Amino acid sequence: MRERLTQIVAVLLLLLLAAASYWYSRTLGGAPAPPPLPGTPDFIGRDLVLTQFDAQGRAKFKLYAAEVAHYPDRDDAHLKRPRALSLRPDQPRMAVVADTARSENSAEVVHLEGNVVVERAASAQSPPLRVDTEYLKVLPDSDQYSTDRPVQVRRGDSRIDATSMELDNIARTATFGPGRATLAPADQRPR
Repeated sequence: MRERLTQIVAVLLLLLLAAASYWYSRTLGGAPAPPPLPGTPDFIGRDLVLTQFDAQGRAKFKLYAAEVAHYPDRDDAHLKRPRALSLRPDQPRMAVVADTARSENSAEVVHLEGNVVVERAASAQSPPLRVDTEYLKVLPDSDQYSTDRPVQVRRGDSRIDATSMELDNIARTATFGPGRATLAPADQRPR
């Protein structure tokens, strides 16, 4: 009889817990939040750090931002004071900073604006590289970069000041608008 009473009490306690959970979900949980209005963010994060890993679990890319707002109707994200850092061990370290950034369509296209600086560390084959401009359009999947604004590129002792730039990092080609170039002699360039 005592075992039977213990089982009945246990079942009653479980029923009471289930009823309390149901009541809580109906009264305190409320209805799901309505979707955000077009043009309003569904997510805002501050002091954000995102890390992308390779198949072996090694960090290959980090993104820092003072603030990120995601807009679901366009699948855009707006970032304040973004800083991206490439951590690939087979490539020289590369860092990109800007005042703001806007990514479109899940980062298929990224627009960097205001005090844009791209720096690549020196490697055994090439000197350090620095690009300064006010705007840079990035196509991450195809590794292409462009700007229609004045740009300054410094690679070791060589320097290019131009009105625009298109860079294809995979094809290793760069096209510059009208400007001025100062190239260091081959025997003085760091190797």
